[in-house]
Amino acid sequence: MTKKSPHIDVEPEVLKWLRKSSGWTIDDVSKHLHVSTQLVSYWETGARQPTFNQIENLARAYKRPSAAFFLAEPFEERPLPSDFRSFSNVPSPPTKKTLRAIRKARDLQSISSELMENLDIETNAEVRRWSVLGDVEKIARTERNDVEIPFDEQFRWKSGYEAFNRWREVIELKKIAVFQFPMEEIRGLSLTDVSPSTILVNSKDLIEARIFTLLHEYAHVLLHEPALCTPENPIVIGRGQDFERWCNNFAGEFLMPFEQIKQDFEQFGIANYSQIARKYKVSLSAVLTRLLVRGLISRDLYESELNTLRQKELKKEQSKLEKKLQEPEEVSDDRDGGESLARRASRERGKTFISLVRENTHQGLITHSDALDYLNVKIKHLKELQI
Repeated sequence: MTKKSPHIDVEPEVLKWLRKSSGWTIDDVSKHLHVSTQLVSYWETGARQPTFNQIENLARAYKRPSAAFFLAEPFEERPLPSDFRSFSNVPSPPTKKTLRAIRKARDLQSISSELMENLDIETNAEVRRWSVLGDVEKIARTERNDVEIPFDEQFRWKSGYEAFNRWREVIELKKIAVFQFPMEEIRGLSLTDVSPSTILVNSKDLIEARIFTLLHEYAHVLLHEPALCTPENPIVIGRGQDFERWCNNFAGEFLMPFEQIKQDFEQFGIANYSQIARKYKVSLSAVLTRLLVRGLISRDLYESELNTLRQKELKKEQSKLEKKLQEPEEVSDDRDGGESLARRASRERGKTFISLVRENTHQGLITHSDALDYLNVKIKHLKELQI
């Protein structure tokens, strides 16, 4: 006879908090657990109690530790950054995947702070503080001069991946954490309410698009204005429009100075603007936006080229999906979609975070178990990460 799972006494407010903060509705829980919405509502009022198996199931679904369900009261989480996505109406709330990515970034931000303090490293970002009222192009040139990466070097980089890694390295040297996780409706965000200041980039985006997002979010750090963003959009509306326009212009001038891109456009023209994108290691849409903002092309031409670009990208995505369905990859227990867990840790968390974990481990300030947890790898991967 199958033993029934016991009912567990949990605080209704904790259940409600965990559900809402994970982006789930009562209907989502009902469908996931195959129970009525009324029963889920009863759990959240204390009229009924879920079973242990149901709690375990929800913990996996919410990507939360089971222990969180046994708290005496909800944990007070920091509010989301200001939503500066471009909308004429009230934007829809972030989805489950995006909320999970933000929660992971905040966890790693807190861990980074602890690891830095263990090593007596200052956690405050080593950057100037600018105002949105400042001359954005002059500020972008000042910041670009500070990083000491000449344009000749930028033009020699062989790929967008090399470019992204170099810009990430430059930003992380300023005591700013940079992480990459998949999100759905936003391209990037900045967290500046606690130290170290942190940037999160959507790993689902093309690498060239991530470069622009990285510099856009760096601009938010300089302004000390945390935000949820969708960069590269020249038509910015909503309460954050001044900040988003400033950050877009900063990223554009930092990566593609007006005088240089003007000369490039005179050479290549709109028919070959992809040459400009390859030269600066940025996305095609970023180049189009830059040309529009600086008055080098009309809005009609911009819209036409952007529509053509979107159609090509859609066909490319459909082709990738069809190929993936025809040739599914085998995934072993130490790989994630064909990528080793050590490599994934390096991509998501970055070399700076890994070096902090490494040094703390070597000095005995954290255990190997802590290191595995912070990097989300198995013990056999520590050697690959030189830990």
